[in-house]
Amino acid sequence: QAAAVSELAGELGTNSTQVSKYLSGKPEGDVVRLENAAEDVLKAAARRISTAVKPFPTNVTETIRIHCDMIRKTNDIGLIHGAAGVGKTVGCQLYAEQNPSTIYICASQWACSAAGVERALFAAVESRRWDGKMTRAEFLIRRLRQSNRLIVLDNSHRLCATALNWLFDFYDETACPLALVGNPEILDKIRQNDQKFSRIGIRTEVAVHDARKIARAMLRDMAPQYADELAPMAECVVAERGFLRALKKQILLTNDLMGTKSFAGNPQGAFQAAHTKLIREYTI
Repeated sequence: QAAAVSELAGELGTNSTQVSKYLSGKPEGDVVRLENAAEDVLKAAARRISTAVKPFPTNVTETIRIHCDMIRKTNDIGLIHGAAGVGKTVGCQLYAEQNPSTIYICASQWACSAAGVERALFAAVESRRWDGKMTRAEFLIRRLRQSNRLIVLDNSHRLCATALNWLFDFYDETACPLALVGNPEILDKIRQNDQKFSRIGIRTEVAVHDARKIARAMLRDMAPQYADELAPMAECVVAERGFLRALKKQILLTNDLMGTKSFAGNPQGAFQAAHTKLIREYTI
């Protein structure tokens, strides 16, 4: 029972004592904050089950874990950036899976403005208590103020200036640690504003360091029956532009081609054919 309480406390971002006393009917501390976290964790769990995400651990996911933990501990605004395809999104998803009280949102072309970020954050938390008498922003501020809940904003390079302004103001109101994760362009956007630039705490660049090892691991996971045959070519793909994302797409297409008569029993031919059907600027 103690182990279960400790695990639950970790998921809620609190300590075992508070959870134990709450479960025994003798709650102490900020009960509303604890219940809010529990509601949001349950909502996030349902979303993870519906999307069935299977993150693939790499040195990039480990770097993201370390720096998200640091951002969370320091209650700061942090910046994590790296080239497209190295596995930043997978790292964010894996961190959110291992730390359920984390609020994970992903910027998109339809959610890159201040209003879009507000909608995404509102959708990520349990909102049944919102009665419409206050704005969504006011509701979010009340719910998350001093909660120490880490907000991970993936694809942050897509955010426009109004969205970044909204996030920095939201941080001022709630003191929620914020991890901005994106392509290198996000660094340029932050540099354009002296105030934002000066307020970034932890900054780190992520890159794939163990490409050969990761390529072989991905093959064993996605195409185990011909992993050894394709390993040399896979290593070439993961070392080029697109990195892990490019290799994943190529393995998926190779699997499809292996189901056709033209490539039955010829995984290397299928992998080469998949390469020609995708946008590639190099040969293997």
